[in-house]
Amino acid sequence: MDNILFDNFKYQNSILMHEHIFNIYPPSKKRVNTEFTLELLNQLDAYKVKYIVDLTPYTNVDRYLDIVDASPLPIICCIGFLYGKYLTTRDKRKSEDEIYTQMRQQYTIGLGKRKIQPCLIKIATNTNEIKDYERHFFSAATKLSNEYDIPIAFHCPFNTFFNYIELLRIGINPTLLMICHYENQYKRVASQEFERQAKMIASNGAYIQLSDFGTKPNSPKSKSILSLFRYLRKR
Repeated sequence: MDNILFDNFKYQNSILMHEHIFNIYPPSKKRVNTEFTLELLNQLDAYKVKYIVDLTPYTNVDRYLDIVDASPLPIICCIGFLYGKYLTTRDKRKSEDEIYTQMRQQYTIGLGKRKIQPCLIKIATNTNEIKDYERHFFSAATKLSNEYDIPIAFHCPFNTFFNYIELLRIGINPTLLMICHYENQYKRVASQEFERQAKMIASNGAYIQLSDFGTKPNSPKSKSILSLFRYLRKR
């Protein structure tokens, strides 16, 4: 599979745009987690990967300073939210202005004891339609993104094209947007629509991130996603 996917692909100076270095783990597993993570980071460094982008917005970066300090390559963190189960009832009741003010402070002041500056905003929906509290987050994120030219990563495995259009209506700059998990649309829409919608998204300047290429290179799913991947690489 790697030979098919990465024909003539150069790892050097690559940016891994969707990682979860700052994951949640039991306190008793801190040493094991740190050693395992650093081992993987060292392997990536051997491939000359340039940056790691962590898309775990609900984390406390202070818990991972041992990884940050020992990592052989820079790790970029984000702000924002993943989806409802990681939000408190109070968070879901916040207005757009309250969310905007909170995220603006996180971006301008920084995160944790060291005031680490995030470089991305993560937003997400895990349903077919955007909920009211999600819309508040999306609008606040869009306002902050447009103000400071901050990229936005959009976790949207369901009804992706519809939700992308909703973001455009809110006012998002598509050239600062990365759609995550687009391959999950496969089999949810017709094969031709799968590629057509992706090309329409890309034609507006947005980026599409693919994670799952299937396990069988000759399967219809793998062929379709690889075809899309090669199209996107040429843009």
